[in-house]
Amino acid sequence: MRPVVCLFVLLVASCAPRIRQEQMRMAPNQLLHRSSDVFRTESGPSIKSVKSVFLQARNLNVRYADGHSEIVPRAEVWGFSDKKGRIYRLYKRGQYEVVNIGDVVTYEQQKTRSYTTNGQTNTTTETETFYSKTLDSKIVSSRKKALAE
Repeated sequence: MRPVVCLFVLLVASCAPRIRQEQMRMAPNQLLHRSSDVFRTESGPSIKSVKSVFLQARNLNVRYADGHSEIVPRAEVWGFSDKKGRIYRLYKRGQYEVVNIGDVVTYEQQKTRSYTTNGQTNTTTETETFYSKTLDSKIVSSRKKALAE
């Protein structure tokens, strides 16, 4: 009887959903100029928001918590941390949340999709996972491609 119970427990444990690894965190509301800023211990000036000046902008409008704002070239900004300390990388007009740094860097991006069924519009939010070899390398959709970089 005991071997059957042990086998059942092992089977249930292997089918259980995996617990998602804790996401990368740092000091909240920080502008990151380089990938190495992810690991810095002291915090810089606190930001309030980072927005593109126009749709396909080469510049970002950075508003600081003290009220002033400045226009920064997009090429000079690697990413930012939000008010919860989550780290985001700006890459090719998109922002990707840094989830894990290991043998490859894992990112997540939220995508909202709308579709119409029988005249009714429905919206869903999906989480897509992306990878890169290092914090500065190209972001790709496959872990295998990232390791090959």
